[in-house]
Amino acid sequence: AMVVALSMVTIVLFGSMMGMCLPFVLERFKVDPATASAPLVTTLIDASGVVIYFTIATAILTNV
Repeated sequence: AMVVALSMVTIVLFGSMMGMCLPFVLERFKVDPATASAPLVTTLIDASGVVIYFTIATAILTNV
C-alpha cells in the first residue's frame, strides 16, 4: 500500500508540474502550445508514471 500511495502522490505532482511547464517550453521553441500540449502531456505522464511506480517499488522492496 505504501508503494501505491507514494507513487500516486509523486505521479500527481509530476503531472501537475509537467502540465504547467510544458506550454512554456513549447512556446520557447516557437511551437504553438495549444496544439501539442494535451496529447503530449497525457503521453508523457502515462509513460513516466510507470517508470515512477517501478522505481519507487524497487527502492522500497529492496530495503525490506
